Amino acid sequence: MAEETPCNVRVCPTWGTWGNWSECTASCGVGWTGRQRVCLNGRAGDTGCDDGGVQEKESCNEWDCPSSCPAVPMQLINAPGALFSASSELEGFEAYRSIMNTDFAWCPKASDNAKWIQIDLRIAYSVAGISVQGYLNESTGQPFWVSRFQVLYENSKGKFKPLLDNTGGARTFIGPVGPIEIATRHWEPVESQSWRVKVLSVEPRRKGCLRMELLSCQGNPTFGLQYEGSSL
Repeated sequence: MAEETPCNVRVCPTWGTWGNWSECTASCGVGWTGRQRVCLNGRAGDTGCDDGGVQEKESCNEWDCPSSCPAVPMQLINAPGALFSASSELEGFEAYRSIMNTDFAWCPKASDNAKWIQIDLRIAYSVAGISVQGYLNESTGQPFWVSRFQVLYENSKGKFKPLLDNTGGARTFIGPVGPIEIATRHWEPVESQSWRVKVLSVEPRRKGCLRMELLSCQGNPTFGLQYEGSSL
């Protein structure tokens, strides 16, 4: 007759309940909040405590911080090729046509998988924000706009560096919710001669057009000349 003896007589490991979320690390401009839990009757990784970890982390307070200075539009209006460049352009919708509240816009090619538009100022200028707008084709009624983007500036080493959020990551800006609305985003003033908008997502998919205006606390430098337009 076989004998049986109890073994491993202990409570199996299991996760405890999550603690409360911590206070957000920033009041605006993206911060972090987190919470913790412990493995009861064991350690994290043991059977019963092997699904997930002891910490969870989420971003919080993702809205823009208010401008720390009275930022105003720089009103950059220029002749073709003098200040503006881009990863690609549709004919009649070149980079230099990306002026706010006009009948034109910058529209990259649908095949462009790394869309960006760049403004090269003639001198280094302190920039503290950007306003962006889409484009509505009035003849067809078709809307185009950029829904998410990043802003990069050229540093002293000649490299483009993204603006950062409070977590130290590249800051992602939310664009307008339609082609006519204007979305204005602010940051602490940064001085640079060259600025680039990196497009992350567009509406409709693979298309998207952009009009924009840099904002500065130094006033309006009034670079460049008027231009002649076209229509999509």
